[in-house]
Amino acid sequence: MVRKCFFYSLQCHERTQALSNGFAACASDCLLFISLSELRPFGRVQWRAWVTHFQSSDNSLTVLVVASLPPPVHGQALMNDFFIRSLCEIAQVVTVNTSPRSLKRSVVYHLRRLSKNLEALGRLLIGRSRFDCVYLSVDSGLGLLYNLALVGAARLCGRPVWLHHHSYSYIVRKSSLMEWITRVGGDKLTHILLCDLMAREFLTLYPSQNRSQICSNAVLPSEMIMSQRSRREGPFRLGLLSNLCYEKGLYTFVKVVERLVSEGVDVEGILAGPVPSELDRRFVEDMQRALAGRLRYVGAVYADSKREFFFGLDAFVFPTEYPTESYGLVVLEALRAGVPVISFGRGCIPQMLEEPSGFIVPIGGDFVVGAAEQVKRWIACPEVHQAARTHASDRAGRLAASAESELCSILDQIGGSAVAQGA
Repeated sequence: MVRKCFFYSLQCHERTQALSNGFAACASDCLLFISLSELRPFGRVQWRAWVTHFQSSDNSLTVLVVASLPPPVHGQALMNDFFIRSLCEIAQVVTVNTSPRSLKRSVVYHLRRLSKNLEALGRLLIGRSRFDCVYLSVDSGLGLLYNLALVGAARLCGRPVWLHHHSYSYIVRKSSLMEWITRVGGDKLTHILLCDLMAREFLTLYPSQNRSQICSNAVLPSEMIMSQRSRREGPFRLGLLSNLCYEKGLYTFVKVVERLVSEGVDVEGILAGPVPSELDRRFVEDMQRALAGRLRYVGAVYADSKREFFFGLDAFVFPTEYPTESYGLVVLEALRAGVPVISFGRGCIPQMLEEPSGFIVPIGGDFVVGAAEQVKRWIACPEVHQAARTHASDRAGRLAASAESELCSILDQIGGSAVAQGA
């Protein structure tokens, strides 16, 4: 019998504490082994999770998981890791980690991905009687070829497949590979999508016999504490946390600060996160000098420094130009810290944000003008801004509660589908 999921909200802190001690222990004696030399507290997770076999002593359900785990650290890898640890509450889980361990595209990068996907294919075809179902984390681009091969193999073996989506790349532009995946999967395939909006857009592009479920990234534990605070004295502080580059809105953010400063508005822009490009590093340095103390770069932030960054903000400004943006985890962290958000309406962000704590600029709209005007409204009316801060943390709490319910439903269905498969 599949156990219900009441433990999630209660055990988030316990799991995070377990990670900081060198291991993660699920309630059913499932172990995630971690290289201690790579261990970091949750929120700057950079462990090497070479997960080969999870064991659950009281459940005969066995799931083959094919997914990329940290390192490198990004939203998809974090969600994959959390979902696997949740799965091991109800099942024995065999995991093939397809992570290339680096974001740098090289021969080694592609060879590792190829070898791990071939390993997963072999495990599925040779040990097909061992697995009750298959969980796949979806790739993008030509990586969908791996997903197509695994979905085809699972269909050949008669096993149900749960396909977890993390990218908008094949929604922004229709993909023939994704179309083939939906056809090959047939009624054995269930899509896990990040929000209702993503589900509607996906199913419009790829109508099929496949089923779909929602599970947002708001289910992830966070080091942000729900906070309802009053505004500090001093300039109105705008922040951006990301891999600082054009695609993530670096240049547009600086333009917003520049416009407000030129109009005599008392603001300060604070940038946080790595700057991968030398060109972008020079831009940040030049603009700090040009704006004479009105723009500050604080570097990469983790754990306590990340909390300090968010708690020091009056608004989080996220002008992401990334066309395949799906579910901005930094937006969620800002809300959890009680910080109102101004963002382009990409991916699931329009469903994450609500008035008065969220201000959406339509894609193609003038972000600089829209964001500057919204900031001036908040400065002119402190009561409205305080209401936005209160609403932000409330909204984060509702997103998390909804996501926990969605996850419980999916885990029950995975267990139920496997029971039906074995009947």
